[in-house]
Amino acid sequence: MDNRTLVTDPEMRGRYVAVVSANDNTVITSGTNRKEVKKRALSQGFALPLIVFVPQGHRTHCIHAH
Repeated sequence: MDNRTLVTDPEMRGRYVAVVSANDNTVITSGTNRKEVKKRALSQGFALPLIVFVPQGHRTHCIHAH
């Protein structure tokens, strides 16, 4: 997998962010609780949202598959 930045918005730091996919970084929803973010994304009709934790500062992102 190549390195790519999925989320660049500084307001998303320290939050879980649901994006459409690894190829489409459109933000669906965000929050501080991974399960709630997933629940909201699913309720909006996204069957397999990609949940990404955006850390504070300039660290590597941790990716959580659905």
